[in-house]
Amino acid sequence: WDQRRALSWLARFEVPLNRRCGRLSGGQRTQVALAVALGSRPTVLLLDEPLSNLDPVARTEVTGELMAEAADSGMTVMLSTHIVAELVGVCDHLLLLAAGRPVLTGDVEQLLAGHTRLSGPRSDQPPSPGTFVQAQHTDRQSTFVVRLPESTVAPPIVAPGWSAQPLSLDDLVLTYLKAPGKASHGREAAA
Repeated sequence: WDQRRALSWLARFEVPLNRRCGRLSGGQRTQVALAVALGSRPTVLLLDEPLSNLDPVARTEVTGELMAEAADSGMTVMLSTHIVAELVGVCDHLLLLAAGRPVLTGDVEQLLAGHTRLSGPRSDQPPSPGTFVQAQHTDRQSTFVVRLPESTVAPPIVAPGWSAQPLSLDDLVLTYLKAPGKASHGREAAA
């Protein structure tokens, strides 16, 4: 047990030490839980919705401090969340679950580089090689999200009239959660 590390975390976030946990705010109780977890000096820290009770400023600060702790100690942080924005910039590996089953997993940068959104004239098939993940059509336009072949090292060259755009992490997650055959309940992303 590392008392100094736990107390340092509480001091960093100005959690009063003279109050019982039951009298602390939800955000302060979250800080106490994080201090206890970090004080045990884990090699792997599994956090389930750790930012849910925190205000926006505290979310940013806690995320930064957790990443600094991980970098300093070599600790692995596994974060379960339903809010994809919490993962942006801190997640290096993604395991996406739908109805408790994995639907997408891998290095975040590789996953993002391996998918593209193609938009162009109405078509039943995307104009580029790869695995079709999702399609949306209007009377005059089609938009496909495509998983590119693993051998692809550059953005796809698309047919005239078509454009290719990268996906954000949020776009990628939503695409797989909405894809045909995926469950509509119990969806979450973990990093």
